[in-house]
Amino acid sequence: MVQSEQRTLGTPRFEAFFAESPGARAEVNAFVATVYRSEYGADPPLADAYAAVTFCGNLVCCAGIDWPGPDGRLVTERAYGIERAKICPPFTGVAQLGRWASNTPKAGGLALYAAAVFALERGVTIALGEISELGRQHCTRLGLRFHDVPHSELDLTQIPEVARPTYAKRDMRPFLLEFSQVRSALHGYAAGLSLRK
Repeated sequence: MVQSEQRTLGTPRFEAFFAESPGARAEVNAFVATVYRSEYGADPPLADAYAAVTFCGNLVCCAGIDWPGPDGRLVTERAYGIERAKICPPFTGVAQLGRWASNTPKAGGLALYAAAVFALERGVTIALGEISELGRQHCTRLGLRFHDVPHSELDLTQIPEVARPTYAKRDMRPFLLEFSQVRSALHGYAAGLSLRK
């Protein structure tokens, strides 16, 4: 477990930390790669940062966060031909959310909550990402409100080559989430979540 960059959320047995340094990112990405190899048969590209969750000191879940590239755009924007002018809510202060990986049931809500807290602390208010219909239904039951994003067909040439194999096994569509709404909706969930054996 990464000892630096750590802060506690929820009960003492669950902790979340923001993995932004190269070493912390590499360690969390090794966890993500294990999940992705099993699920998609491919390794994910390294995220710019992760909201990572541990249970009793063991990494159990994370959500990747990517910042806009040199052109000011996110990979998902380019891949789906998304035009910010057509988006509501206003598309500023944005990060890409993805690379969700978990080996513990219901830990995903904790990772989303942590991602919202860490992003808001950095002035990032909007999450752009991709999600399956099943994932969206699950998150909606947790109280999250998704905003549909007008988009074109997926252009795989805009996706890093290492990530392309995951698209063969996923039926995804882009979305926006407001991090303040995520934090508010999941606050009780994050504070009281416990695992039952």
